[in-house]
Amino acid sequence: MLCATRARRHVVARWRRARENQGLLAALLACTVGCLLELLEQLTKFAVVRAAMTGQGFWFASQEVVGLLRRNAMDAYNVW
Repeated sequence: MLCATRARRHVVARWRRARENQGLLAALLACTVGCLLELLEQLTKFAVVRAAMTGQGFWFASQEVVGLLRRNAMDAYNVW
């Protein structure tokens, strides 16, 4: 999952460089996609740590991490 996220980030970076002078809409789209990829990568890292600590499967750990962040957003982020 981390590898796929990094590959997507690389594609977005290449797209951003190719569309450097294409205007405001392209810049906003690139920024939005970049932020979403950062969020996905961070959640994946949290899920990998949770899975390693508890022995749960990756998807179940991912669901628990999302639930944890939903309940305690900044508190959970600061602890990890």
